[in-house]
Amino acid sequence: TLRAKRPIIEFDAGLKLYQFGTFAKQSVDVVDTFTTDVFSDIEGATGYNVDGVDLVDGMRILVTADTDVLVKNRIFQVNIINFGGDGDPTNKQIALTEPADCQPLENEVVLILNGEVNQSKMFYFDGQSWKTAQSKISNNQAPLFDQR
Repeated sequence: TLRAKRPIIEFDAGLKLYQFGTFAKQSVDVVDTFTTDVFSDIEGATGYNVDGVDLVDGMRILVTADTDVLVKNRIFQVNIINFGGDGDPTNKQIALTEPADCQPLENEVVLILNGEVNQSKMFYFDGQSWKTAQSKISNNQAPLFDQR
């Protein structure tokens, strides 16, 4: 007669997944792990392909390979500028802008929405660089947790 009507859920406070972050950042469309000079190669180009995906207006890119510390590990938004006004594709060029959440914070996690290699993967920021987060490789695989 004293049985509970709802189950009691018990958990350990402060648990953190192994090779994962603790809070999510807004998703990005692609991660560029190849381009070493984003503002020379992508900015001003008429088109560019990242991880098998052509960049279009409004896409968010996570840049991880740039050699400039002011660009590396940041998120940029693609803006297609039509400077001819006539709709001619040769009069269009890519401009990159920094969204409000461009700078990474330690333990942030981001989901990659598109790409041939990184689609549906999650990356976490460890304070120095973005790394591929823990992922399941088989059915019913239990998650791994950090040891404390």
